[in-house]
Amino acid sequence: MCHIFGLSALVYAQLQRGNAVVVMARYEMNAMLRAIEQYKVTHLFVVPLVVLELSKKQEKVKEYDVSTLREIMSGAPPLGKEMIEACSNIFPQASVYQSYGMTEASGVISIENRSMFSPHPGSVGPLAPSVEAQIVDSDTMKRLSPFQKGEIWIKGTLVMKDKEPSLITGTRTEQKK
Repeated sequence: MCHIFGLSALVYAQLQRGNAVVVMARYEMNAMLRAIEQYKVTHLFVVPLVVLELSKKQEKVKEYDVSTLREIMSGAPPLGKEMIEACSNIFPQASVYQSYGMTEASGVISIENRSMFSPHPGSVGPLAPSVEAQIVDSDTMKRLSPFQKGEIWIKGTLVMKDKEPSLITGTRTEQKK
């Protein structure tokens, strides 16, 4: 719960909706799978390393009833198309998607929304409401055309005040045609 996502998306938002929240003191794959089975978890929010471990230990996953899972969402480092497809094969009944965000932006910057857009494995989806973004050259600070590597600059009403209003640095992206 030391990041904005854990506190806002996992605890506050879910409790506000009246959903039960299963919280583990620390991650351990078998304990997580037991919790999914015992509490009939429908939505699983995890970091990419958990998705990676699940995909490497598919036989272990088969020992548990995880059929209640409907959505698996990951944030932090990107999963990539191959990882999303691998996870989708292990959990065919669940939608697997990802988001992009950071604490300095008060959470989500973009999220894949399958109810509004066609799935695009490997994408983090469109920008969240009230968020603007552009890709710039980190040397020249000039805006780049689509499909070029650069640094993501964001601005929005939720960006922390101690950050420059239109700039959060340190994140690089590569878009492919």
